[in-house]
Amino acid sequence: MLAGIISDVSSTNKARLRGISAVLFDLDGTLAETRIDFSAMKGAMLAQARGRGLEAADLSGLDILAIVEQTAARLPQSEREAYREEAWRTLEEFELRHISEARPMPGAEDAVGRLHADGLRLGIVTRNCRAAAEHLAALLPPVFEVCLTREDVTRCKPDPLHIRAALELMRVGPKQAMMAGDHRMDVQAGKAAGAFAAGILAGRPHDYFDAYEPDAVFRTLKELADALIGPDR
Repeated sequence: MLAGIISDVSSTNKARLRGISAVLFDLDGTLAETRIDFSAMKGAMLAQARGRGLEAADLSGLDILAIVEQTAARLPQSEREAYREEAWRTLEEFELRHISEARPMPGAEDAVGRLHADGLRLGIVTRNCRAAAEHLAALLPPVFEVCLTREDVTRCKPDPLHIRAALELMRVGPKQAMMAGDHRMDVQAGKAAGAFAAGILAGRPHDYFDAYEPDAVFRTLKELADALIGPDR
């Protein structure tokens, strides 16, 4: 078993890991630590749906961005643009509210610096808005070739389009790429795109990703870097 991998990894996946030349990272919760109140953010999106006369009960099981899209789809065509503008503005306000208090995740600066120094190509794929993503990315070493936010694509993670769009910009095939993140959506998107899907626990229970069958699970960013390039590099 390769250093740092705590999930079961088949020999096929070990070989795939050795062939990785590019890593796409999630941002919030993976590379940067923020104080975004996602529960309150979701509540605000449900409240906006109710405020437009929609029944929000069946929306509550969706992720935040899916709530926005489903709400827009149920509105008359003439109301959709104004609603989306209101929703995106509200989400951005939540994301930027405590942005000055954001910090790199433990080990993030060292891990991405090591990977870059060893020749791996790096990118960011985030559901954050552009303004928040730029601030968070600026906390890290300037080693990322691309940073695709929700404003840069028509469909975000867990849709694989988000991953594929970043890889196309980098001109890297999915079989040579890893998608790494702290959320199940990162694993879902990575697998659907055909990339090596790695979950980063960052303090979560060891079985957090099990139902989504990641190709590997790491406790920390350091373990991910150790597995890709070795602990002594």
